[in-house]
Amino acid sequence: FVTVAVMNVITGIFVEHIMEAAQADGAEMLKLREAEVTEQLAELRQFFLDGDSDGDGCLTLEEFEVLLEVPKVQFFFLKIGLDSHEAVALFHTVDTDDSGSVDVDEFLFGVMRVRSGVKALDILSLTYDVHRVGDHVAEIQASMGSAAGC
Repeated sequence: FVTVAVMNVITGIFVEHIMEAAQADGAEMLKLREAEVTEQLAELRQFFLDGDSDGDGCLTLEEFEVLLEVPKVQFFFLKIGLDSHEAVALFHTVDTDDSGSVDVDEFLFGVMRVRSGVKALDILSLTYDVHRVGDHVAEIQASMGSAAGC
């Protein structure tokens, strides 16, 4: 009985030390991840500033395409899983007002969103938006049908 009790105490101490080490590792991993994100944001901001050839604070599609020819920029986008064609598609996606240009916040937000990957919440949100649009289209069709007397 004493042997079992001693083994339980030793096991408890061992598990406690492992849990403390895991928490310390988790905190360290979080710090490293935060530093990585901060570094990538600074790098992206510099890419944006370098690509903004006219200095108006916006990046046009043409400026972005020129920027994508820079090997360092290509490498960055490849690191986050986008080739140059997908990066252009991302540009169009973050250009929500279809102005043909994006400001630095739209650019950073869009790229960092892609960098973090698609999450279930993103898909759920898109599904909800598609259903809302479908409902609006159905309402418009119904009102057009009733207006036409059909």
